[in-house]
Amino acid sequence: MDWDLGRYRAVISYRRFSSKRQAKGASEARQQGMAAEWAQQHGITLSPLSATDAGLSGFHGKNLEVGALGKLLEAVEAGAVQTPALLLLEAADRFGRRPPIEALQTIFGRCLKNGLDLLLLDRNLLVTSDAVNGDISVLIRLVLEIDGAHAYSQRLSRRMLNAHEHGRIRIKAGEAARPGWAPSWIDLIDGHWQLNTYATVIRRLLELLRSNGYNGTAKRLNDEGLLSPRGKQWTAGAVTHIAQSVAIAGGRPTRRRDAAEVAWDYFPALLDRSDWEALLRRIENRGDASYKGNQQETHFIGQAISHCVCGRPVGARVASYKTRDGDRIIKRYTRCRGRGDGTCKQPALPLNTVQWH
Repeated sequence: MDWDLGRYRAVISYRRFSSKRQAKGASEARQQGMAAEWAQQHGITLSPLSATDAGLSGFHGKNLEVGALGKLLEAVEAGAVQTPALLLLEAADRFGRRPPIEALQTIFGRCLKNGLDLLLLDRNLLVTSDAVNGDISVLIRLVLEIDGAHAYSQRLSRRMLNAHEHGRIRIKAGEAARPGWAPSWIDLIDGHWQLNTYATVIRRLLELLRSNGYNGTAKRLNDEGLLSPRGKQWTAGAVTHIAQSVAIAGGRPTRRRDAAEVAWDYFPALLDRSDWEALLRRIENRGDASYKGNQQETHFIGQAISHCVCGRPVGARVASYKTRDGDRIIKRYTRCRGRGDGTCKQPALPLNTVQWH
């Protein structure tokens, strides 16, 4: 097909994958490689505006709401990107998996209307206003690709819902299901849940909690050289998370991280349920259950009103560590919420510097 690629003032490669697990695979490399190979074949230099949305759902449109694609389209609409421009996509589903009408509204209303054309590399399909107006088959092929991407996501969603429901039924029946959701001190061995060696650390945690709050327990565990399940120093928040887990008393939520419905007598218990509940009440009466860590000492004037360049909220954080001399150093800084889910790479900034400016 004879395309006038020389008219584009920017050729932008866009990649997207839905889960963080895919970041460890070949999804991004495959998409990037396909765009690079196409650019080399046509003697084109890809724009530095090329971007990736890692771990953002196209089915729910997160890449358009808070991701790099949404930011790119905003820049195009604001005239900050030289047009006409071309957006390279591995396939239609990289743009998103929204229903056809919604996807077409975005493509025609935000892309083509503002001089941003699309090229689906896997189908060698160039989508421009002139192409759609001059050849109805271009529109038909585009609609079919979008509909196929959306239909696939719907089927996948139904399968996942069915799998989750099946897992909940098995948990309610007391069957060993979803071993990846088990707490750090319990393993599935030969079809049975068993306490592992890390249970000794959790027992020590519970023992310390009888005479200490979350703060004191974290300090004692660190002083004794016992590490958290992630292999790091204990914090009051980590102690709280463990102590309030229903798994301590042998329970397991039928939904992940949702204790609204619990299957009791599921895991081997470290405490009797009544003893566990009494321990939590004792800590609560001590006034330590509302622990907020060093954030109580953090006063960020931009809290709840500041946003990163990526559009996500910016909050304050506290980090503390001991020097070799035993002195404790406390650092306060601001950080974009997007760093937690991998959607933003903006560096953290010292809190004092931010508030000074």
